[in-house]
Amino acid sequence: MKIRHKLVILLVVLLVTLNSVIAFLIYKRARQEFTREVREKAKLIAVELETTRNYLASSLKASKIGITEQTKVFIPAVSGYAIGVKFAEKTGYIIKQTSVRYRNLFNKPDPFEEMVLKKMEEDHNLVEYWGDDILDEKRVERYLYALYVKEECLLCHGAKEQAPEFVRNNYDAGYDYKVGELRGAISVVIPKEIAEQRFAANFIFFITVGSISIVLIVTIIFLTTGKFMKPIEKLTATVTSIKNTGDLTTKVDVVSKDEVGKLGRAFNDLSVKLQSTYANLEQQIAEKTAHLQKAVLALERANKMKSEFLANMSHELRTPLNAIIGFAEVLRDKISGDLNDEQLDFVNDIHGSGLHLLQMINDILDLSKVEAGRMELQYEIFPVHDAIEDVYTILKGLASKKHLELKTTILTDVKDIEADRVKFKQILYNLLSNAIKFTSENGHINVEAGIMDDMLQVSVSDTGIGMKPDDKEKVFKEFWQADSSFARKYEGTGLG
Repeated sequence: MKIRHKLVILLVVLLVTLNSVIAFLIYKRARQEFTREVREKAKLIAVELETTRNYLASSLKASKIGITEQTKVFIPAVSGYAIGVKFAEKTGYIIKQTSVRYRNLFNKPDPFEEMVLKKMEEDHNLVEYWGDDILDEKRVERYLYALYVKEECLLCHGAKEQAPEFVRNNYDAGYDYKVGELRGAISVVIPKEIAEQRFAANFIFFITVGSISIVLIVTIIFLTTGKFMKPIEKLTATVTSIKNTGDLTTKVDVVSKDEVGKLGRAFNDLSVKLQSTYANLEQQIAEKTAHLQKAVLALERANKMKSEFLANMSHELRTPLNAIIGFAEVLRDKISGDLNDEQLDFVNDIHGSGLHLLQMINDILDLSKVEAGRMELQYEIFPVHDAIEDVYTILKGLASKKHLELKTTILTDVKDIEADRVKFKQILYNLLSNAIKFTSENGHINVEAGIMDDMLQVSVSDTGIGMKPDDKEKVFKEFWQADSSFARKYEGTGLG
């Protein structure tokens, strides 16, 4: 999505949010003001009607005219009823003079008015009352204004026998009041539907104006941002082209002198510097590559010469060494005559040392084969017990010199295996010779063979120096052993 579109969307969201918040606050405030206005209007109507009633009552008493069918309109209750009817026809508001002791059925209090009149009767400080109500299944705002008996009211509402004849003949209720007593209340009913229609019209007008303003603002910004975004879009297209093609010679076409123009010129300068740096790096990489290729060739030649030397040396050494071992076996087996005990010990030392040296030479030769990738395994079926016994026989002399107890345990389920017999014995020889080498005098070495998950498992354990956890990662490195210092006390090449 382009920045231009993101900016417009963000602006729309902000304007709509701001407009919604303002609309809510205005709605809340307008609702309060509207309610206050409606209530003030209802109070004004009630006060005007009360003033009219008081004026008529005072005039009627002062004029001392008789009350007849023709002059009854001067009675406050009668004129108040007529005014209420006319007012309702023009405004939709309901105005009546309600009282518990009503004379006109129209003025009979409904449940809401009865409740308010009761409260006013109990509390003379309560002169007006507001409330919401449901009347004829319509929501209405209700206002009651208390009417208290005054001196001029007693003309028609005092003792019945003292009231004018016309009043006595036409009204049975509403007598025997005293000055200051609650006569009733002026009740004003304002349908909320009428009031809220005007309020809703004003609010809809505000929302419409706000929405049109948002559309105009967004349109203007969308049109004007296009002019400012075009240079940035060109810059983006150039950067994308360089990324895809790798052509650093591509330049940004800038003509403006504003911040976008400065950015474009800075990018062009950076492109030139990157082009120069890239060329220098390519040259350096080429030089380093050529140097490394020469070094690799030299190392390969040196490694080949080393492998050939080790192979030739091992081959040349094994010939005389096999002769030494053979002559030692002839002397040990007393084929050429008997030997005394001292001579026999010497012969055994010669034989054991020869075998040890031969094993070291074999290790060197195997290393050369592994490095050359020519190590091959010769599989055959052979008894495990015999192979372990052969290695044991070779090394028991070295173990006895250090007074080591060499114990072999072969479980009954171990019989024959298919493997490279020579390599098997060589591995076991290396493990046992290491155990002998790194175990102090009077120590113990155990060789145990068993079957686990259909596989032969041979383990060698000893009471020697062991290995540190960090040394376990180095154990298979060539020419490495637990003590690899220059003045190490354990002999060996580190190949086994």
